[in-house]
Amino acid sequence: MEGFDSTDFVPLAMYGDEAEYTITKEKILVFYISYPVFEGSKTVFGSRFPVFAIRSERLFGYDTIWPVFDFLTWSMNTMYSGTFPAKNLAGDDLCSLGPNMRPNDPMYDGYKFRLVELRGDWKHHAHCFKLVNHWSCNDLCHCCKASKTNRLYPYTDFTRQPLWLSSIRTHAEFLAGQLNEPINSLIYTARFDYRFIRFCSVHTIQLGIAQFCHGGCFFELFKVGWFAGDDKASKMRHGFIRFKEFIRKHKIECSQPPFKSYMYVTAGEEYCYFGSKASWHQDGS
Repeated sequence: MEGFDSTDFVPLAMYGDEAEYTITKEKILVFYISYPVFEGSKTVFGSRFPVFAIRSERLFGYDTIWPVFDFLTWSMNTMYSGTFPAKNLAGDDLCSLGPNMRPNDPMYDGYKFRLVELRGDWKHHAHCFKLVNHWSCNDLCHCCKASKTNRLYPYTDFTRQPLWLSSIRTHAEFLAGQLNEPINSLIYTARFDYRFIRFCSVHTIQLGIAQFCHGGCFFELFKVGWFAGDDKASKMRHGFIRFKEFIRKHKIECSQPPFKSYMYVTAGEEYCYFGSKASWHQDGS
């Protein structure tokens, strides 16, 4: 990033996502702080730390957690300064916490930290920053003018020099035109740049590719009558039975729920896809 010397600061990242945690599909929203270049741990748990969690049923939209963003911004700016804070988030004076822990004393053994990435899926970022442009809009990108309808900047242009490349927004243009109110305080972290907003590759690449591949497989198998049944629902049920037989045979543990008709989507998409995801583990014995 321009103006950033990696030897001066330890890179800091923030990640947010929802996950189902019960068999009845209740969800929980969790924020993590991580250190992207730290290699001293054999597991992710040594470099990724949860800092906030809430059951999604208790959210009144993302507005509920606006104070959390306020506190995280204050905290990360304190880490950027590298000194014990003199005032709290409300502006009140802070007292000493002990020897060598007075306001403005160096902390973290002299290390300083800087936010360099905000990670999450598209839905998370759209809600966090109340993005003007997102996947359900005709102009769907907060970074450029890529569009579903504007032929000057087709979002399906993946050539070496796509037409939308000339419309990449500056940071000032992003701030002026892509944020709805209330403004997320994360934009006030030290030396923030909208390019810190990074999409999770699992959602934007691997999961997307897999869903279209699976949908294409269903499409071809339906055409040749591979699954028994008179309608899509019954064929889906038979397909799930065959799938369970396959994973049992190969000793694969998988969280995939039963196949449902609504998961197999063709309307409104250029190619069919299978809208489901699951985790899996294969017994190595």
